[in-house]
Amino acid sequence: MAPEKTDPTLLKQMKRCGSAASVSAVFRLRPRAATDLALPPGETEEAMRRVLDRVTGSVGAPPDGYKAFPSFGSFSVSARPKFLRALLDQPEILSAMANRQEEEIRIEPVPAARRVRKAKAQRRAAR
Repeated sequence: MAPEKTDPTLLKQMKRCGSAASVSAVFRLRPRAATDLALPPGETEEAMRRVLDRVTGSVGAPPDGYKAFPSFGSFSVSARPKFLRALLDQPEILSAMANRQEEEIRIEPVPAARRVRKAKAQRRAAR
């Protein structure tokens, strides 16, 4: 059962790269209670290792690399799509997203001249 919150970009990257290349993804572990935001930091690495070992056993190959983010209850994995699909099916996984986003997510700053003109116009209107 894949997590409800799977990044469409991750699914596209997994489909596009075929079976030979690796894809990097960030997985968020399911907290113990629905009211918790994340697993406690001490439990994150243990849960990550347990899930990765299980998937490695079922797929027959380990991931290329992984890193835990204990404070966030998540971890990143670089692996072939077959491994990532099996990882998505694990009950401990809450959500998954592509580690590398394809679109620009940076917000461009507004030029200073536009901000000054707008502020002056607002002051005039307030008089």
